[in-house]
This record gives sequence, C-alpha cells and structure tokens, in this order.
Amino acid sequence: MKKIGHIYPWRENNQFELLIDAEVFYPRMLQAIEQARSAILLEMYLFESGHAANEFIEVLIDAARRGVKVQALLDDFGCRKLSAYDRHRLQDNGVELRFYNPVYIFRWFEFRWLENLARDHRKLLLIDGQEAFIGGAGITDEFLPQRHKERAWRETMVSAHGPVVKDWCHLFRQLWPDSEGKTTKPSSTGNMEGRLASSTGYFANDIRRSVVKHIRSAEQRVWFCTAYFVP
Repeated sequence: MKKIGHIYPWRENNQFELLIDAEVFYPRMLQAIEQARSAILLEMYLFESGHAANEFIEVLIDAARRGVKVQALLDDFGCRKLSAYDRHRLQDNGVELRFYNPVYIFRWFEFRWLENLARDHRKLLLIDGQEAFIGGAGITDEFLPQRHKERAWRETMVSAHGPVVKDWCHLFRQLWPDSEGKTTKPSSTGNMEGRLASSTGYFANDIRRSVVKHIRSAEQRVWFCTAYFVP
C-alpha cells in the first residue's frame, strides 16, 4: 500500500460508533479481546497497575493461551506505573511485550535527555484486523467512576469497522515491523467514510491540519471536548 508521509487515503464503507467514558468503552474493549480469534495488537501510552489493568491483563493472557497472537507495545514513560509483577505476568503467559523509547537516565552535562521527549501517545486496540478501538483513553483506574466517583477522568473512544482498520494495522507495524498474527481483510460493514490521521510533531501533524480544515468548513457549529487548550 502506497503511503506518503503519514497521510492515508479516505476509505469508504466503514462503520463508526462513539463510546463515551470508561463504563462504556472498557467493557466493549474487554469483550472484543475475549472474542478475538487470531491477532490482538495493543499500542498504549498510559498503562498503570490497578483494577482496570488487571482486567485487561487477564483477558490478554486468556487470549494468548487459546492461541491468539497478542502483541502489546507500551510507551516506556507512560507505563512507568505498571508493576514488574504485571509485566512478568504478561510476558510469562505468552503476551509479546515491547516498550517504546526506554527512558534514558542521563548525567547533567549530556544532551541525550532530549531523546526522552519522543513518546508514543497512541491509544490503539486492534482485533483480528477487523475492529479498531481508537481515542484518548489509556488503561488506568483514573477513568473508573466506581473508584473516583465524580473525579473520574472522562474520555471518548471510537469503535471502527471497515477498510480503514487496515490502515491502523499498517500504522502499528511501523513501530513493530516484525509484527505477526493472521488478520483477515476488513469487511465493508457500513456506509461511512473514514481516514486515518497521525502525527510525528508540529510540522508533520496531519491531525492538526485536518482539524483546522474541518473547522474552517463548518457552517453551523463546532464542538470541542479536549483536556488541553493552550492558545
């Protein structure tokens, strides 16, 4: 598949579903993992030991035990609160675990500390090449209302089916080139257009350009839901 930079083409015949807050998207993600047949690809920035992490670890291990190829790529800084015990649980039970850009402990006169700023902020779960969960949620108890009540973090995820899922698989394999696991061709299940937008910095930010373009073309309203707004 030809790709220029990080710009992917528009894909037709997709289906998208908005999943708002953890009490909605966590159960859907866990159920999808439980039903996976061939391959699970997980790319996550925030992964912290706790109740939520334990639920995901258990279903990932169960999937690996029944023969599903399970590969998890975690940001080394974002998962610093994932305990050694939980890491060993995954690795010892068939889950392939890798860490993006291990944090470098530098001395005061070294300039390599800049390398620590390169982080993987994606939150991505791919099931059998057929379904993608994408959005802003990591795996942490901070999102659980039963733990934090009104102080629980709010977040939004999207469930995607259709040809656009293939592009998400391609993006995952850019950071895990030898990723394996049999996936089938995504089925055309809907009537919605979709396009993957990704970024590697301010000057290569396809997401920013896409958002600005759609704001400028808006005719009635623009709704924002974001944790960060720094004009």
